[in-house]
Amino acid sequence: NNNERERLNNLRKSSVIAGRIFSGFTFQLMQVYNQNFSLSFLANIDLIPYDFIVTYPSIKSAVNNTFSGRYSSFYVTFNANGKIIKGLYYNFEATYETGFNTCYNDSGESIKINDSLINSFAINTGLNYFFDHKTKPMFGFKFMYANGDNDVLFNSSAIINKEGDDNNYRSPMQPSIGYALGPDFSNVIVITLNNSIKPLIFLKNEIFSRFLLESGLLLLLRPNINGATFYKERFEYLKGDKRSSYEKAYLGLEIDLSASWQIFSDLSFQLQGGVLIPNYTIYDGNDVFWKVGLSLNVSF
Repeated sequence: NNNERERLNNLRKSSVIAGRIFSGFTFQLMQVYNQNFSLSFLANIDLIPYDFIVTYPSIKSAVNNTFSGRYSSFYVTFNANGKIIKGLYYNFEATYETGFNTCYNDSGESIKINDSLINSFAINTGLNYFFDHKTKPMFGFKFMYANGDNDVLFNSSAIINKEGDDNNYRSPMQPSIGYALGPDFSNVIVITLNNSIKPLIFLKNEIFSRFLLESGLLLLLRPNINGATFYKERFEYLKGDKRSSYEKAYLGLEIDLSASWQIFSDLSFQLQGGVLIPNYTIYDGNDVFWKVGLSLNVSF
């Protein structure tokens, strides 16, 4: 009724909508023979009031009158890392996510609130080999997996789950996935080959010896071919909802380069660049995605 509509809209005008509470702890399980094992827990509590999720539930065009939903999640993470042989190190991390995702669902005639149980997981693992040489070369391999869901949508910073459990993984701390594309760690597989080297160390100058070159080759895939992979700047590329299943699994190949110079312990420069060659069978354009950046880092 009109009174209820007025009450909800007055709530929407609040200067501070809601916040979040993050709380967690880590158990160091054991350290044996250069191996480290730990178990951590993290809680993400969304404080948005239930009334704020949808303000006009009876109007089909009410998406503009909704907030981002309420997303409260809990994470259990097992981590193992250590030394395999001389120069070869590994890291393995597996996370299980549960909780509740409360969002709106547009049925075509009305917008209703939908409560979904979160049931998802992610894996982040890698190997690094450090050569015994003055230039300190390193070669690495990384594998990242974040589970997806068949019917999730991305809208206004919310994960919209249409029906059933929400099997889409949502990371509380977004890991770095390349430089050019940088998709969210959700419904994505990333296979990375990377290396680094300090080429100027032969100059025997302390300042120039801190110059570091890094490169990476990333293969990006979509594990759930019917679900979205979230890339906010070019969402039309990754949704791919009109193509066949096999075509939609491959997202692209990315090449990243980085040159950094640690001039002093608290001052450094970094030049980064990345190019992604997209899957043109799901992308209607004929260009590539690229990005270049220069940063100055100062520590206090």
